[in-house]
Amino acid sequence: MKRTFFAKPGTDEQLIDMRDAPACPEGFINMQSERPETGDWLAQADGTWLEKVISLAEAKHHKLTEINEWADCELCFITDEYPETEIKSWDKQEAEARKLLADSHSHAPLLNAIARQRHINLITLAEKVVIKADAFAELSGSVFGRRQLLEDQVNTATTIKDVEAITYE
Repeated sequence: MKRTFFAKPGTDEQLIDMRDAPACPEGFINMQSERPETGDWLAQADGTWLEKVISLAEAKHHKLTEINEWADCELCFITDEYPETEIKSWDKQEAEARKLLADSHSHAPLLNAIARQRHINLITLAEKVVIKADAFAELSGSVFGRRQLLEDQVNTATTIKDVEAITYE
């Protein structure tokens, strides 16, 4: 089956037409070959592909963005289960819980309201909050530490190849 390649000049956008009589779409040009699979390529007006060369600073910026997105995703399996407004209350919940566990007569309006609505003992709730807070702190600390290590590696990389070799897996 014949394959004809079209692309928009100055972009990496490519269309592949496998019809017997392909027609070039408006705004596209006929390409001499398919866009290479690896690298960042731009279609040239003469129908060839030109590899886009980025600077070391651009490569570092892209890698740091990729690493930060990975770090956010590593924790989202927990945070996605809660509404944003509840997540914003976690610090207050933890502070009230720790105070209650140190002194059961401490003022804890947020945890009192939660315990009332859940029909759960206030101290039992405080214990649960602290257990979850500690588990989340350990997990997030691990992710943050890994992210910071990767950031250090990016910052000390001296070539684009070094930057591309950095993985968070």
